[in-house]
Amino acid sequence: EADFILCCDLSVIVKLMQVSIEPVPGKKVEHNGVKIELLGQI
Repeated sequence: EADFILCCDLSVIVKLMQVSIEPVPGKKVEHNGVKIELLGQI
């Protein structure tokens, strides 16, 4: 997961987070998005 974030731009990560937050089939995805954002910021 971290490797994918490094490959993608921060903009892409933000877009992915928004898309993940849109659908509410599984809250696990939302949590992953938050974790990805923190990793990207670091």
